Amino acid sequence: MNRKYISAGVFALLAIIGWNAFLIQRDDKLFKAYYHQKAQIEAQNLTPKEQWCKQQAGWHPDCNLE
Repeated sequence: MNRKYISAGVFALLAIIGWNAFLIQRDDKLFKAYYHQKAQIEAQNLTPKEQWCKQQAGWHPDCNLE
């Protein structure tokens, strides 16, 4: 094989491994943030409806204050 093809293949392999490493780190941060928020909500001893309303991004008609 030609050196050009070998070096291109090695470069492509390193690029794929680097991209996967970046995605793994990103996903790890996302999962940690999600489960941290979920644990904080569960630690407040809320009812399931209150937990669901707390997770909503904004106002929801089912979450009226009573």
